[in-house]
Amino acid sequence: QAAAAAKAAKIPGQTRGNPYPLNAPGYTPASGWKLTVTHVNFDAWVSVIQGASTSNVAPPAGYVDVVLTLNGVYVGDQGANGAELADAMMAIGQKNTTYLITTKGCGTVPNNLEQIGDIFGTTPITGNLCYQVAASDVPSLVLFWNLNGAYGPWWALR
Repeated sequence: QAAAAAKAAKIPGQTRGNPYPLNAPGYTPASGWKLTVTHVNFDAWVSVIQGASTSNVAPPAGYVDVVLTLNGVYVGDQGANGAELADAMMAIGQKNTTYLITTKGCGTVPNNLEQIGDIFGTTPITGNLCYQVAASDVPSLVLFWNLNGAYGPWWALR
């Protein structure tokens, strides 16, 4: 088992310590997605979130809105949904706090990945995800897939 873990650690995306690089596609083999994080704004309140809706509220003290842009192609055989994809994507930093898009939400997010409806075939999608993250976690923040407890693959955000 140790040999298998060591081998997996060398393959990009398979561990938190060796995530898929920013702008490189990563695969969720069991779920049929090819995903690429193409852009990350680590302090998006003023430049993105504040202007998206007058009802949006600034992040609490010590937190920032992190908006990332994700490109994806569903290559599975059962169809998919933007909300299911968004819900499976989580972020984590050095404090080991898991950030979900629904926890301490950012409010209205432009081009929100959650609002993309059903996806069939290999139709490419692009959308944003927003996480309210402790500012101290920002330097170490990574994205990971966590559908049904899969806990990986992983994507770098820098």
